[in-house]
Amino acid sequence: MISVITPAHKVSIDIWKQTVDSMSAQTYQGPYEWVICPNGKALKSSLPDYVEQARNVRIVPFKEETHGSIGLIKNFAFSQGKGDILVELDWDDILMPTALEEVAKAFDEGADFCSSNAFYFVGDFKKSQRFNSAYGWRWRPFTYNGHELDEILSFPVSAGSILSIHNAPDHLRAWKRATYEQLGGHDVSLPVADDHDLMIRTYLAGCRMVHLDRCLYGYRNDPGNTVNSSRNAEIQQFNHANYRKYLEPVALKFAKDSSLLALDLGAGFNHQPGYASVDAVAPADFVCDLNERWPFEDNSVGVIRAHDILEHLTDKQHAVSEIHRVLAHGGFILSFTPSALGQGGWQDPTHKSAWVKNSWLYYTKSQFMQYIRNNDIRFLTHCLCEEHPSPWHKEMGIPYVTFEGQAIKPGGARLPGLME
Repeated sequence: MISVITPAHKVSIDIWKQTVDSMSAQTYQGPYEWVICPNGKALKSSLPDYVEQARNVRIVPFKEETHGSIGLIKNFAFSQGKGDILVELDWDDILMPTALEEVAKAFDEGADFCSSNAFYFVGDFKKSQRFNSAYGWRWRPFTYNGHELDEILSFPVSAGSILSIHNAPDHLRAWKRATYEQLGGHDVSLPVADDHDLMIRTYLAGCRMVHLDRCLYGYRNDPGNTVNSSRNAEIQQFNHANYRKYLEPVALKFAKDSSLLALDLGAGFNHQPGYASVDAVAPADFVCDLNERWPFEDNSVGVIRAHDILEHLTDKQHAVSEIHRVLAHGGFILSFTPSALGQGGWQDPTHKSAWVKNSWLYYTKSQFMQYIRNNDIRFLTHCLCEEHPSPWHKEMGIPYVTFEGQAIKPGGARLPGLME
């Protein structure tokens, strides 16, 4: 059986009618239920009669006296589903008629999670603003009930797409119940970005995540919904927290799944778990001089951790060139380097090169690349910042440059994110 799960925090008669109509139009012939969990303002107003009378609906209120995060509400709502498959449907969105049928087929074929393309709309099915194509977004024409719309083509699940809430699998989203429970469901402590957190955990658990390249969902983008609300700043904050928490595990999984090396540079005595150490002296796993050509084949590395090492190398261009050469397409560089604008850049007598935040622009932005005749070393930026990592570093005047990105190689698939 399929359980469609809908937490509902508002009541709008016109919007509910569209959601109910989409559920009534499902072509799926198997058993399903629609579990609606009203909370917030929805508890203080009765749902429209046609919602309570909808086919296979079951209403389970989230108790009014209980105030909780979105993660807590969704965890509760999903726990009420009795089906083997749990499908998320926001109260103000719609499912395409074949949605449940397509979902059932995906899970019959072994999916643990599936997602689809969607169209975004405002009001009475008017086109919403398109996503920025500079980030890799594509779309194709889609017609719904006579309305001409854009089907947004979601990115397939990958290490790069899963890290950003903007690129991670969008609606439709569905989990196998056993998988959802094994993962512990939505994190009850998260006020927002709970879906993003759960999808990353689904990826890290090695679950089979299937992208259905079809438009199965309609997402309402009216002013006042989550995307446009005053909580946007909070969403961005928790999205960044998810990124920081999961970046390294995701990068290491990418390397392992692709049978690529994971290297920790300059860490012969204290390398991080999951990496092979590279240093000039034993007991490193790979003993070599990083100022010379590195002893790794082209495209043989999935992730490079370069913490407190680049400043010890003599030639910046050689270092970045070797990083790019050995990384496979989509491979990660995770660097953390004392900034030359602070005391840390030069206080150590063994430092040999100067790094600032702008040092990386010559490998990430076309208008800078030309100045060093860089025609082939390209990275997609995930994070580029200069900051004090702790109060102690601030007191000592030691800011650090963080650069985290993915290598772009000729012929490789378009990586999701801003391509500059």
